[in-house]
Amino acid sequence: MGINGLLLNLRSISERRHLSHFTGLRAGIDGYAWLHRGVHRASLCDATGPEAIAIISRYFETKLRYFISLEIKALIVFDGDRLPLKSATEARRAAARRAARDAASRAAAEGRPAEARRLASASIDVTPQLAAEVRKVLVSRLGENVKFLVAPYEADSQLAFLCRFGWVDFVVTEDSDLLPFGAKRVFYKMDRDFWGEEVKLENLSRVEELDFDGWSIEEFVRFCVLAGCDYSDSPRGVGVKRAHAIASARLGSDALLAELSGRIEDNYTEVFHAACLVFKFARVFCPKSGKLVHLAGFDPQAPPPPPPEDKKPLRTAKKPSRGPDLLGPET
Repeated sequence: MGINGLLLNLRSISERRHLSHFTGLRAGIDGYAWLHRGVHRASLCDATGPEAIAIISRYFETKLRYFISLEIKALIVFDGDRLPLKSATEARRAAARRAARDAASRAAAEGRPAEARRLASASIDVTPQLAAEVRKVLVSRLGENVKFLVAPYEADSQLAFLCRFGWVDFVVTEDSDLLPFGAKRVFYKMDRDFWGEEVKLENLSRVEELDFDGWSIEEFVRFCVLAGCDYSDSPRGVGVKRAHAIASARLGSDALLAELSGRIEDNYTEVFHAACLVFKFARVFCPKSGKLVHLAGFDPQAPPPPPPEDKKPLRTAKKPSRGPDLLGPET
């Protein structure tokens, strides 16, 4: 998930870190990334059953207790409503889950239980209902030591917003989308021993694998969309290196797309512009106002709000009420 090939080409600015490096800071955690890992541990077809929920909750709790021991304040952010622009990606994932479910049944019937369990876990749809059940268990066990937020739409943009404007100090995730969304400091691929890779957006100009020196965030976003993301497939024959070569010409969007003539489908121009808009203007919940705002529309010069732990906990954003567009319904 995320930007195709991006993290592999940021190894020169990825620093191996232990979670203890972040002692005393505030972490925003991609809750669905942990849910997916917990589901694979459960290896059960019924992820809503009590046994699976218990296994997944213990997976969360073990990690969170270590965060607490390091005095890291954890805020778990879950996905909310799905974006219309991501419907094709969601359809592909649903088809993959169905295929895995069928393959799991065949493996079980043919006496291959380990393969059947692996395939069964890949067939599970991680749902808001599962997130709610796990959250309920964690609240009962950890109380106020951990806070939760359901994003109005995707957790990625919400976490980036919280990191960009000071509600969390770093983000724990598996998803490279956080960087084009503008997250300043991201902790990737944390393993069972709490080691992972830290990437800081401010170091983008120091990347050795690809030259981003002098790039604006808008140019970086266009490169990411060309390379392929959750909102748009890459054009035919365009991988991360080719996407970088095209974006390096520093052209405007229209001229950049003209360079791809013959490689793109009829609707690619529309999808490309839409994906760039989502990375810039995604709707997120603002803890200060209690309302939905655009990611690019928040004023960082405004007086800083109190952090969420100071008796003003972050709350779940209310679901918007009006009709959908590519960013999801407006407030």
